[in-house]
Amino acid sequence: MFYQYLSRLQLLVGGVLSDRPLTASTFRGPSISCGLISVRDHPNLDFYWAQLAAVQDGFWRLVFASLATDELPPLCRGCGKQLGKTPGGRWPRADVCKKCRFREWYDKQPEEKHRARWRRNKAAERAATKKNTNRKEK
Repeated sequence: MFYQYLSRLQLLVGGVLSDRPLTASTFRGPSISCGLISVRDHPNLDFYWAQLAAVQDGFWRLVFASLATDELPPLCRGCGKQLGKTPGGRWPRADVCKKCRFREWYDKQPEEKHRARWRRNKAAERAATKKNTNRKEK
């Protein structure tokens, strides 16, 4: 299956970033495309299922391509969101976004910790609200 998706990747060389002529400043360099994703890739399915398969096919092409090359940005394994670059300009080694990483951590915590965290957050929220109302009164 991995080979099937990798074989659909297309190497694009060149490319212009705008409508200007090709020069050293407009040359994009080599890049990888996931190829054309079409309903016609699934001729044995009716139109509804072919559309669904094309959407999933597009997602999995990006996932497998991001595993095989650094050219495509990595995707979160939880939600499929594209992971941004680090402050240093490199692609992250992480395989999940902050939201999904927090959700995984949160789901592993016992119920008592959930309640204690909620109490702390609620107390801080009430203190901030009280502080803002005292400022308005003055």
